[in-house]
Amino acid sequence: SSLSDVNMRTVAKFATSSYYFATYKGNNDVLSELNKAMNALKTDNPYYQEILYSRYHTESTEEETIISTLEKEYITNHGAINVVCLSDWYPVCYRGSYDECSGAVIALLREIGSRTGLQFTFTKVDTIKEAQASIEDGTYDVIAGFPYDYAWAADNHTTLTLPFASMNMMQVTSGS
Repeated sequence: SSLSDVNMRTVAKFATSSYYFATYKGNNDVLSELNKAMNALKTDNPYYQEILYSRYHTESTEEETIISTLEKEYITNHGAINVVCLSDWYPVCYRGSYDECSGAVIALLREIGSRTGLQFTFTKVDTIKEAQASIEDGTYDVIAGFPYDYAWAADNHTTLTLPFASMNMMQVTSGS
């Protein structure tokens, strides 16, 4: 079941907490088997925790978006939010086949716009330095899909949102 199945809605989220199984002292056989089973589960399905979390703790995409009076006022009185995206950070943000901004972050912002009425404009740049300069000079309001790096943000006078996604990254190169 999910939150909607039990007629509940998430109103706040907090930092993660670890949960454990408990047994009486000396019950080493059960403890050992539980630990082996959890390790096997993590090995067989490394995304199990995310799947479990998604199943029980994320809102349904069908739920109505609730917007406060203050948020409605902001949406009404504010123009489009100007978003700059890197042209080569596939699949997060990239130059699409028709030279438009594409990617997971762009799709997310478009969905936010359709649910809330916020308007976004998207412009692509080729380097992070261009994106940073455009934020510093006020040309753009947001860098789409920026890595979660508080040190960089502090050094560059920017503010990061809470993370909206977590993913493993890898670099693939040809051997030479």
